[in-house]
Amino acid sequence: AVVADVGRRRQERIAATREAYTSCAAAGEKLSVLRDFAARLREAERTVTLRTRAGDTAGYDLRRLRLEGSSAASQLRLAEGEQQAQCVTLARLTGQANARPTSSTRELLPTPSAAANQAASVTRLDLVARERRVEAAAAESDAARRARLPDLSVGLGYKRISNDAGSAGGPTVGLGVRLPLFNRGGAA
Repeated sequence: AVVADVGRRRQERIAATREAYTSCAAAGEKLSVLRDFAARLREAERTVTLRTRAGDTAGYDLRRLRLEGSSAASQLRLAEGEQQAQCVTLARLTGQANARPTSSTRELLPTPSAAANQAASVTRLDLVARERRVEAAAAESDAARRARLPDLSVGLGYKRISNDAGSAGGPTVGLGVRLPLFNRGGAA
């Protein structure tokens, strides 16, 4: 029992370290994107400032761009704090000061193969159940689409009636139209 408990704790620590690593890497990617966005906004603000001075652009556009730049700067500072917090968690778990991922999160993702995807979908029963639910919903949608059209029926037959006065018989023709006015309690 002790060996199993130690093994479980080791697996939990490995999982926590992997999660911290990917969180730190993802925070670094987000920070990189936000830095690029803020730099582009500064460049746009510089251009719009020149255009406003020349009289080509309204002052409102410049004020709106400055407000957007201020918001981007705030998001950048927040992302820097998030990255620092995530990387501190990674450093604490690994015991290495200033632990940082050495690669991009895109490089961490495995390249999926068709065989691996098929094997995973067959072995994961929750995915199989979801696929079946999607197929059932598609079939129900097709049936509802077909039910929108009126259903015409034509009938031919022979009818014979007998009573005290005698009997009579003859051919009958029937025409029926079923209109979908109500569908499961809702109006069509």
